[in-house]
Amino acid sequence: MKNKNVNAGQALPGSARVRTALGGKENGQDAIGDEGDDDGDDDSDGDIGDAPGDELSEARLARLAAFSSTLRAMRNTAIEARRQMGVEEQWQEDEDHYEAIDDANRTTSARIKPYDFGGTGTGATRAPDAKATRSTVFVPLTRPYVDMASALIADLYLPTDDRNWDGEPTPVPDLVKQAKDMTPLMQAAQQMQLGPGGAGSSTMPASMMARLRSLFVKPAGGQAMSAGLTADSTADPAADPAAVPDAVSAGDMATAAPSVPPTAMPPATNPMQGAMPGAGMLPGAPPGMGMPASPTAPAPQTVGDLAQQEIDAANDAWKKARTRIDDWLTACAYNAEMRKVIKDMARIGVGIMKGPFPKAKSTKAVVRTEQGYAIEIQEKVIPASRRIDPWRFYPDPACGEDINNGSYVFEQDFITRSKLRDLVKLDSYIPAQITRCLEEGPISATHGARKSAAEQQTDSDLFEIWYFEGQVEWQDMADAGCEVEGEAGDVFHAVVTMVNEHVIKAALSHLDSEEFTYDVTVWQRKSGLWIGDGVARQGRTAQRGLNAAVRNLMDNAGRSARPHTVINRKAVVQGNDPYTWYTRGDADISQVAHAMMFFNVPSMQGELMNIIQYFSKMFEDATGLPMMMQGQQGAAPETVGGMQLLMNNASIVPRDIVRRIDDCITEPHIGRYYEYLMIHGEDDSEKGDFSIHARGSSALMERAAQDQFLVQIAAFATNPAFGLDPELFIEELLKSKRINPQRLKLSDARKQEMAGRQPPEDARITAAKIMAQAGLAKVQAQAQANGQLQMAQSQAELQRIAQEAGHQQELLRTGGSTPQMANASARIEQERIRAQTAQMVETSRANAEMARADKEMLIAQQNGEYEMRKLELQREIALLDYANKEKISINDARTMLAKSAMDNQTKRELAAAEIQLAQNEGLQDRMLSLHKHHTSLVRDEISTPDTP
Repeated sequence: MKNKNVNAGQALPGSARVRTALGGKENGQDAIGDEGDDDGDDDSDGDIGDAPGDELSEARLARLAAFSSTLRAMRNTAIEARRQMGVEEQWQEDEDHYEAIDDANRTTSARIKPYDFGGTGTGATRAPDAKATRSTVFVPLTRPYVDMASALIADLYLPTDDRNWDGEPTPVPDLVKQAKDMTPLMQAAQQMQLGPGGAGSSTMPASMMARLRSLFVKPAGGQAMSAGLTADSTADPAADPAAVPDAVSAGDMATAAPSVPPTAMPPATNPMQGAMPGAGMLPGAPPGMGMPASPTAPAPQTVGDLAQQEIDAANDAWKKARTRIDDWLTACAYNAEMRKVIKDMARIGVGIMKGPFPKAKSTKAVVRTEQGYAIEIQEKVIPASRRIDPWRFYPDPACGEDINNGSYVFEQDFITRSKLRDLVKLDSYIPAQITRCLEEGPISATHGARKSAAEQQTDSDLFEIWYFEGQVEWQDMADAGCEVEGEAGDVFHAVVTMVNEHVIKAALSHLDSEEFTYDVTVWQRKSGLWIGDGVARQGRTAQRGLNAAVRNLMDNAGRSARPHTVINRKAVVQGNDPYTWYTRGDADISQVAHAMMFFNVPSMQGELMNIIQYFSKMFEDATGLPMMMQGQQGAAPETVGGMQLLMNNASIVPRDIVRRIDDCITEPHIGRYYEYLMIHGEDDSEKGDFSIHARGSSALMERAAQDQFLVQIAAFATNPAFGLDPELFIEELLKSKRINPQRLKLSDARKQEMAGRQPPEDARITAAKIMAQAGLAKVQAQAQANGQLQMAQSQAELQRIAQEAGHQQELLRTGGSTPQMANASARIEQERIRAQTAQMVETSRANAEMARADKEMLIAQQNGEYEMRKLELQREIALLDYANKEKISINDARTMLAKSAMDNQTKRELAAAEIQLAQNEGLQDRMLSLHKHHTSLVRDEISTPDTP
C-alpha cells in the first residue's frame, strides 16, 4: 500500500500541493482558490489530461461512473445498515423526550424541530385521536437532566484556565543515564575513538554522538569550517559517511587538551534529527579539532552537560509544539465544538468530533502605502476541528464498537445551488460532474426524492454533499482528478466528495497514519455497537412512568373537581335552559331524588403523588445523577466527612464518562494534530519525538474533588513547619474556585516596588518593643536617680571638708598648726577621688542595666512570636479534632467556639453585676440597721426619766 505526503484538493501549507490532471495546474487551497500557470506538459494518458473547459473522454466518464456506482453502493449499505439497527428510532425517541413530545401530544405541542429530526423519514407520524379528552401533559424531566449532565461534564472537562491534554518528550533511558556522567568531553572523545574507523559508544544516543563528532571532528576535505557557515553548508556525519574524516588520534586530542576551552554549543535546530555538525574551529587548536561557536548556549564541559542540553532542547521543542497546537485549537473554537459533542452524548448517547482538517483563515491588517492606507488581507491554512451531527454520520456496518475497525465512513452535509456552482471555479473539482449535478437537481440518498425541472430554479435548493473517507485505488484517484505517483493496484487513503450520485473531487489524506479524522465516543457503551445510550435513553422508563402518573392525576383531578349527575330520562327532560327541567306526564315522581341524583368521584391525589415521587427518584437512580450534583443538598449530611464521602461517590459516573472521552477523543484527536505538525509544520524547532496524553480524568476531575479540602488546610500553608509554598497553594485554591490566578498576580514592576518597601511590623512585636523600651526607661531613670543621689552626697561631703579646711586655715592664720592644714588638704583630695570613682561605677552599672534590658526585650519578643504561633497551631489542631469527633464542619466548630466564648463573657459580666448588686444591697441593709439602732437609742434616751 502506498501513501504519499501530498494532498490533491486539500488546503495545505506552502509547498504541500500536487498537480491535478485537470489542466495541469498547481492544485491550491480550495477555500482560497489559488490559480497556477499551465506548465504545458502533456500527460501520457489522454483520458486524464482533459482541460477544465473540455468534455471528459468517454472512457474516463465510464470509469468515473463505475467509481461513483461503487461508492453509491457502499453509501446505501451504510445507510440501510444504520436504519436496520434501530438507531434512528432510538435517537428519534430520545429527541422527542428531550423536547417533551410523544404520540399523545405530538400535534398539540409547539416545536421548532421537525417531527423527523434526522430527515430520514423514520420519525413517528401517527396523529392522536381527535376526540380524546384525556390529559396529554408531558413532564419535562428529561431536558433538565440532559442539560445538567452535559454542563457538568463540560465544566469539569473543559476548564477556562487549563488544558485537558498535555505531553512530554519521549524519554530516552540512555540520555537520562548520560546526564549523570561527569566525564570530560575530551576524555570521552578519546575513549570512543571518533570517526569512521573508531569503535564509538554502545550506550550514547545517536544524537549525542553526532554532536560530539561536530565538536571534535573537522569537516570533510581537511578544511576548518568557519563560524559563519550555515547549517546547509555543513555536512552531517551520520547522513554522509564520506564527509567524516579519519578518527582523531589520542595524541592529537592530548595536544589539543590545554588549548582554549570550549565556549559555545551549537543549538539544536531540529530535535527530531539531532544537532547539526559544528561550524567552527577552536583558536590555536591543531588540525582535526573543530569546535562550534554560538553566543547563545553555554559550553558543554562534560558528557552530562551535553546530555542535559539534549534534554533541554527536547523540552523547549515540546513547549513550542504545545503552544502551536493550543493556538490551532483556540482558532477553531475547539472547546465550543467539544461542548456540542458532550451535549450530543448526553442527549442521544453518541458524540462525534472531526479533525484536524485544513481550513483557510483570513487575517486583516491596515497598512500604509504611497496612496494612503489600505487593508491587507492575508490567508493562511491551519488545521481545524468541528462537531459532526450523528444524524449525518454513516460508518462501515462492520466496524463494531470502533469505527477505525471499518473500511470507510460517510459524512452527509448540505450545499446550496449557488455554492455548488461556485465549486466549478476551483481546480480540484471536476466541472463536468458538477454541471451534471446542477442539471439533475437535488437527489436525497436517504429519501430518494428528486425535484422536477420546474422546481430546480431557485438558488436556495439544498443538495446533499457526501464525504467519503477510506481506501481508493490509484486509477480511481487519477480519474477523479488527483494525480499521484503509483500504478494499477496501488491503494491510497483518500477523501472523496460526492453530490447526488456523482464524484466531483478526490484528494489524498493529509495524514500519513491513514487514520480516520473522526473520533466517536458514547455516554454509556453498548456491546458490539459504535453508538451508546444517553441520559434520555437511561431515563426513558422513568419518564414514561412519570408521564402516565401525572396524566392520571390530571384526569382524576378533572373528574373529581365537580359532582357527576345521574338522570332518569323517562321521568324528566331538560327545558330550554340548563336550570329548567320538566317531568313527563306518565312519570310518578314525588321527589327530585327519584328523577336524578349526584355523586362525587373520589380524589386519588395522595396515592398518585406517591407514584410520581417514585418515578422521579427512579429517573435520578437510572441516570446516576443524584440531586446533590444538581445543586440540591436534599438529605445529605452536613458533616465534613459525610459530605466529602458523598461527593466522591457521586462523581464516580462523571469520572467514567471523562475517562471515555480521554480515550476515544482527546488522545487520538490531539495525536493527529501532533502528526499534522510533524508533516506540515514550517518551524523545525517545534518538531520532536513527543508523547501526548489526556488530563481530563487524572487532573481535572481530581481538582474538583480537592476543592473541598483546600479551604480546610489553608491555615497550614503559611506554617513553615509543613514546607508548603503559599504562592502555589493560593494558585491552586483560586483555580478550584474557577478564578484565573494570572489576573490577580502582581506585575514585575509592582513586585520590585513592594520589595523595596519595609514590611509592616507585627502588632505583637511592636507591643513587645514598647514594653521593653518602658522597662529600659525605668532602669535608666533609676540609674540616673542613684547617680544624682551619690553625686549630691559627694558634693555635700566635699563642702563639709572645705568648710573644715577653711576653718583650719583661719586657725592657722591666727596661729594654728601647719600639720593640720596638710591633713585637711589630703582628706579633700582623697574625697574628690572617691567621688569620681563612685560616679564612674554608677555609670558603668547603668550601661550594663541598659544592655541587659535590650537583651531581655529581644528574648521576650522571640518568645512571644513562638508562643503565638504555637498557640495558633494548637488551636487549629484542636479545632480539627473537635470537628472530626463531633462530626461537624470547621465553620460550625468555629461558630460554636465563638458562641461559647460569648456565653462565658456574658456569664462573667452577669456574675460581676450580681456581686455588685449584692454589695449594694448589703450596704443598704447595714445603713438601714444602723438607722434603726440609732432611732432606738434616741427613743430610750427620751423615755428615760430624769434623775434629781
